[in-house]
Amino acid sequence: FSTGCKKEGCTESCASNYDSKAKKNNSSCKGCTDLNAANYCPGAEIDDGSCTYNLSFTFSHTVGTTTLEFDTFKYTNDAGNDFSIETLKYFVSDITLHISNSDSVLIDDEHYVDSEDNSTLIFSPSQKIPNGDYSYISFTFGLNSNKNITGAYPNAPENNMEWPSPMGGGYHYMKLEGKHDSSGTTKNYQAHMGPTM
Repeated sequence: FSTGCKKEGCTESCASNYDSKAKKNNSSCKGCTDLNAANYCPGAEIDDGSCTYNLSFTFSHTVGTTTLEFDTFKYTNDAGNDFSIETLKYFVSDITLHISNSDSVLIDDEHYVDSEDNSTLIFSPSQKIPNGDYSYISFTFGLNSNKNITGAYPNAPENNMEWPSPMGGGYHYMKLEGKHDSSGTTKNYQAHMGPTM
């Protein structure tokens, strides 16, 4: 007669050392043990430092220390002119998370913000962020030259940010528009930023 024993090993499929031939778990499973991580492995007994996290950015806007309000003559510039803001739209890209040891993590993505559209005020990149001690964030206001290519955003609302082809094409970095009081006369203003200005 013959006897057999069950092979021991890690039987947790999410673990980094999962053994598909193991029939009995020997408590050796390695993986992410942080419940808050995007890749939490519920059967891992040993944390292997592989935890990654979802990250979200929330955009808010102020004029000085006051929360931005649209379509109202509430603000005064340094020249003493009252002004309103009716449009504030822009791109941010290449968000970089800087680690205290001089390393960094690049989020190679871009995000369009329309300050009046709440759906654009939160940016949650699909890229998972490794656990680390991050000291600061930097980003490109607008789009770098490799991403600022005419036709890259064929759909609304981003396609409404196209920069005029005679001026080089691509996309606006920002559109800031509103009205201002010039010696008792209300006039429109447009402050547009892009690749050539």
